[in-house]
Amino acid sequence: MTDETKLKISLRNQGVSVKVFDKLGKLINEFPTLTSAANYFGCSYTTMSNIYKTGISYDDLIYKFEIKDTRIWIYDSYLELIEILAFSKDVVKAYNICSSTLSDYIKSGKLFRKNYYFFNAKIIDNLNRACAQKD
Repeated sequence: MTDETKLKISLRNQGVSVKVFDKLGKLINEFPTLTSAANYFGCSYTTMSNIYKTGISYDDLIYKFEIKDTRIWIYDSYLELIEILAFSKDVVKAYNICSSTLSDYIKSGKLFRKNYYFFNAKIIDNLNRACAQKD
């Protein structure tokens, strides 16, 4: 599996991102997943997951965890909201679209089967900010 493929898969996966700070609050590193943070620090996923669940660190570092917003907004061709689904796997099942195609349509902003637009939280946030700046 190439690094590009791994990156595409990790971007599609839901999960938790991790920011690691020293005792003084200086950012040391940022990770897209618990697994990547665990690999960097040479510990197991289970150890990193326990830090996330309990808030107790086994070293002198401060860990901040952010739950990724995995919701997908589905709009019709007139940009009327149809529904919001919690996970991309729900969209895949409901709209008979494979996950890589869904990811491509989210990134491109193109109309799928002349009926649907798919947006993720990042795109919705950007649209909301753009609309707020116009007002």
